[in-house]
Amino acid sequence: METPVGNRSEADLRVVFFTAAYHIPDGVALTVNRIARYLQKRGAQTLIITADPKDRSATYPIGGGEIVKVSSISLPFATTFKYCMGLKLDDHVKKRILDFKPTVMHFSVPDLVARQGLRWAEDQGIPSMATWHSNYADYLEYYGRDWFKPILELYLRGFYKQIQTYVPTPYISSKLQEIGFNPSIIGVWGRGVDIEVFSPSKRCESFRSRLGFDPTDIVILWAGRTVYEKRPDIYGNIIKKLIAEGLPVKGLVAGGIGPGVDFMNHRSITHLGWLNAEDLAQAYASSDILLFPSAVETFGNVTLESLSCGTPAVVEKGCSGHLVTHGLNGYVCEKDNEEQFYEMTRKIVVDRLLLSSMKSESRRSALDWEMDAVMSRMADNYRKAAEAHKNGTAPKATSAIWIWSLVVSTTIFLMSTCDFLTKYVPGVSTMASSVALISTYVFNSVPGLRKTRKAQQNNGIPDTTETEGISSEAPSSRPPTPTS
Repeated sequence: METPVGNRSEADLRVVFFTAAYHIPDGVALTVNRIARYLQKRGAQTLIITADPKDRSATYPIGGGEIVKVSSISLPFATTFKYCMGLKLDDHVKKRILDFKPTVMHFSVPDLVARQGLRWAEDQGIPSMATWHSNYADYLEYYGRDWFKPILELYLRGFYKQIQTYVPTPYISSKLQEIGFNPSIIGVWGRGVDIEVFSPSKRCESFRSRLGFDPTDIVILWAGRTVYEKRPDIYGNIIKKLIAEGLPVKGLVAGGIGPGVDFMNHRSITHLGWLNAEDLAQAYASSDILLFPSAVETFGNVTLESLSCGTPAVVEKGCSGHLVTHGLNGYVCEKDNEEQFYEMTRKIVVDRLLLSSMKSESRRSALDWEMDAVMSRMADNYRKAAEAHKNGTAPKATSAIWIWSLVVSTTIFLMSTCDFLTKYVPGVSTMASSVALISTYVFNSVPGLRKTRKAQQNNGIPDTTETEGISSEAPSSRPPTPTS
């Protein structure tokens, strides 16, 4: 890894960020905010375009620059956290962007306003690039909508084929290439951690005492939204099983209360809700183990923050294997393998010497991911995007992108009515699945639609979709519905 960059100036940069739900403190919003604050601290100018949450009580991350809101729609299948996405790049927003005179436009979410913004940036001669933050298609299997996956993958593939995109890890790069993403326009940009904020020095015995934890208790932390795809059921089951064995274990949950929280209802599990960075660091450092079985993370910010606080992690191998060295600063487990997660967690719980050793190694391993060095590489990525645009080597948006917007718009409408139709119309799930598969086949087969790929080839983007198609990876097991 590179060394910290000190007070390097980024004053030559003027960056416009497109992000969907900046009012929700999830990984996307926080990453955008961290980049923007880094740039501002070093003299750059930033502008953030985000969906209007239509909620007067909504708050935004501190700092990051001026916020401009666009017309939006609430996502019907993500109501717990009031997610929404942009619908239209309004004229007043276009004017504000032009007045801002951006060096580059950074797209962090592939929603409809980003689709329009990408094409508009091309028309205006404004360089653009994107970052990948969420494995969107993987989420569907946890909500009974697996049949939408081929359609959503088609949309994502179409959007990102037209822009240089940076993913968090080589694992995610390979995962996307398996479903037809072009490797020539995929770069890797990791994430960083503020090693001063997230530090073992934040451990606080009075914090533990206030929560009812004894000095000898092993506190096992969950950090993040309690949503089905992150497997709160595995976390809850393991805590209950360890307690049933008579081990001195307590659970601690830091994060938004979502639909999966029922799996974590137990007298020995304490819920803190959303925390700011300082309080979250105290929760990490005052815990003893992070247990986070999610297999849908793109980088593992939670894992890195925990390690930086000296708290070893038991995590899913694919998502956080680049951060956790098995047996050194924690353990990595196979996706959805609850028994393995249990065994590895128990191994640390019953061995205090192992826990002490892993705490030291955790902090040491996190120092390689110092925030400023990582953020400076993103600033370099902005300059590369501007240079590629100037030289005519950047990927180009094509007129065919309207097909993708039609697909995703239809998908959102169908998903918003899916629950109603499934309840009252017999066989609708089977019919919907058939429509999705036929749509995928038609798009990949009909010559008229394949012209979109020829247009991409003319822009120097090789076609990979005809042979690679949709990933055949078997869907992971969906967590059971908790009983009330």
